[in-house]
Amino acid sequence: MSHRVVAVIADPISGPEAVEQLRYAADDGEVELLVIAPQVEANLLRHTLGDVDEPRREASERLQASLDSLREAGLEARGEIGDPDPVQAARDALLEAPADEVVIFEREAPESRWFEGDLTARAEEAIEPPLRIVTLASPTAPGTPSHVAAIAVALVNMAHVVGLLLMESVRYRGGFARFFRTLSLMGTPTAVLLNLIILLSS
Repeated sequence: MSHRVVAVIADPISGPEAVEQLRYAADDGEVELLVIAPQVEANLLRHTLGDVDEPRREASERLQASLDSLREAGLEARGEIGDPDPVQAARDALLEAPADEVVIFEREAPESRWFEGDLTARAEEAIEPPLRIVTLASPTAPGTPSHVAAIAVALVNMAHVVGLLLMESVRYRGGFARFFRTLSLMGTPTAVLLNLIILLSS
């Protein structure tokens, strides 16, 4: 008899760690897997603003990528798009059919995509079958090229501002002062724009 698992995912899941977690309670037996991809917003800003345009499309892409990866690993898997709240998404799936286990995948803090408070406490209170909260490393770690570029621009711009202030303090009005002033005027909007793009796309 197969071990039925409901898995709720924050990001596309793949690799041996995710597969091992999903096989964990099956004692090497057959796993019947239902993957739920909540229509969660990409970041806290969009969640706060109530963005409704992109979450379903993103959830569909996340779900398909996860199903492809899990099937390649030999797991029998099907999937659905669920409620933005991961706990409610799991409960909705359990209303359709019981499960032997519920597994909720989340990112390491502070990269979590669940914005509904204490996920573990709410899940333990609301979900009856054996429940596991599995924390996986974020797929986009700090220090990626986009983050590095934004930080570099911000630091360079700060150096320009400091240089300009120093020159103003000694009333220097030469070519370097004009140079630093121009760079500051260009650098500040660029730094703000880059960081805003990263915030909206992360």
